[in-house]
Amino acid sequence: MTSVPTVSSTVSPSFLGDSLIDLETILGHEFASLASLASLGLPALLDLYQRAIESSSCGIVIADMQQPDRPLIYCNTAFEKMTGYSRSEVLGRNCRFLQGPTTDRTAIEAIRSAIRHEQACTITLENYRKNGEVFWNKLAIAPVRDNQNKLTHYIGVQTDVTGIHLATQERETQLLGERLLSKVVERIRRSLDLDEVLTTAVREVRDLLNTDRVVVYRFESDWTGSVVAESVEPGWRVSLGEKIRDTCFVENQARDYQNGRICAIADIDVSPLSE
Repeated sequence: MTSVPTVSSTVSPSFLGDSLIDLETILGHEFASLASLASLGLPALLDLYQRAIESSSCGIVIADMQQPDRPLIYCNTAFEKMTGYSRSEVLGRNCRFLQGPTTDRTAIEAIRSAIRHEQACTITLENYRKNGEVFWNKLAIAPVRDNQNKLTHYIGVQTDVTGIHLATQERETQLLGERLLSKVVERIRRSLDLDEVLTTAVREVRDLLNTDRVVVYRFESDWTGSVVAESVEPGWRVSLGEKIRDTCFVENQARDYQNGRICAIADIDVSPLSE
């Protein structure tokens, strides 16, 4: 009878979630239990483990906790692609080489604390590729123990979440702009000195959003209009007092703004302004 090999580890599917490290996720539902792999024998099973981890889309590393400075003893191909470092440049080094000047010290301390207490940890932080490019890394680490429950290794799973993080930042900036505009509008409604309010408002908005130009545009009854307040970066052409008539705005968007629409656009080069 073929015996089922014993695997002793604190790494669990619930800890890593979507990180593709548990058998069911890496190998498919047909390999969801070790019992179904018993017929392979230990060498074949270990080979299957290695191929599964190697083919994961997440970066996976293993650190030896019994050696000085806890060097990496394994990294998969996805880690090489994510970081730009080759396997020969990675093995034998502590994983801190991914940190840089903007890496959050609080996040680093959270990782160190988890390791000191031999616990699992999941955190998102800024790391650096070999070429110096910053990327946002969702890092999940977990301790691995031997049959005597002694900590021997740590396994780490890295997921590049840069796109998600930047999208969240962009949305937060947009919401900030919308809240700021609402406050400016309320201030205008309550003030008796409109010119002073507008002049102060455009300056404050430009400073807060770090933009090149902020204007207040006033419409006339025939939908012509003019720039009545402006804060502009030195060296840029001043548009204060200019009269403008935009027939597209009148046809497509005027009614929305009459009804109190507020819109914050982060990048006019990529935004669908006609919508």
